[in-house]
Amino acid sequence: TDMRWGRVIKKIIEALSNDKNVYIHCTWGADRTGTLVMLLQGMLGVSESDLAKEFELTSFCYRRVRNNDFWGPNLEYIKTLPGNTLQEQIITYCMTAGVSAEQIETFQTIMLE
Repeated sequence: TDMRWGRVIKKIIEALSNDKNVYIHCTWGADRTGTLVMLLQGMLGVSESDLAKEFELTSFCYRRVRNNDFWGPNLEYIKTLPGNTLQEQIITYCMTAGVSAEQIETFQTIMLE
């Protein structure tokens, strides 16, 4: 597990917890940004099919450069983790990256209410 994802996710949750907006963007491609958004949406229970479709929307950018080292391998690794659903597996991944169960619950409450 890459601890950088955990640090970024915790910063996002902290900002949201303090009623601050979060703007996520990428300069050249969409791989790291897309993976981050996949993790965030996955914690909310977005289906694998919808995660993939959302990620692919970035293909319409004229500067889009794909690096398959991010989306595919991360998702395949996550699917090997404990959990009965992809959402549970993504939560496990985020927790091993340093995001606490309380932080995840806070994120879900803020985003789903």
